[in-house]
Amino acid sequence: AAARRDGRARRKAIVRALHRLMIAQGFAETTLKELAAEAGMSVSHLLYYYTGKEAILIAFCEEIVERVLATAFPQGDDEPGAKIETLVRNRFVGRPESGIWKEVKALAIHRPELCRLLASTFRVRHDHLLDLFSRTPRQPGLSADDAAEMAGAMWEGLLDSVQLDGLSEAEA
Repeated sequence: AAARRDGRARRKAIVRALHRLMIAQGFAETTLKELAAEAGMSVSHLLYYYTGKEAILIAFCEEIVERVLATAFPQGDDEPGAKIETLVRNRFVGRPESGIWKEVKALAIHRPELCRLLASTFRVRHDHLLDLFSRTPRQPGLSADDAAEMAGAMWEGLLDSVQLDGLSEAEA
């Protein structure tokens, strides 16, 4: 049991190291040597836990997706206003990983496993928005499904805008 906990702790340390390095320099610029050093271990020790940088990226993205699903799309029958407030607070206010999320979406283009993982979050988001719009007034002739699709597209645009604002603030 202790060895299993130690292995989980080491995997978590490796994923956290990737997170820090992605914030500092991005995924493409991060080497296995840098990643191992950031995690406080040798490259061969790191490779005992993960088969390579891509496997660590998948584990990292699974962790992000799990956190997004748990915080932005909580289960329950909250009132629509409370659900919207939760969405905004957990996805747009003070979220330092918004830049990483954008990088992950770009990385997913050529990584089918990562693309499937992100697609699952988009489906959950759509279902959450569909529930919201099915319980709130809409413009006449606008279905809840169409409203959810449009809101999802605006969501992506807002996340991109938040990231671009962060970049221009950093350059100032």
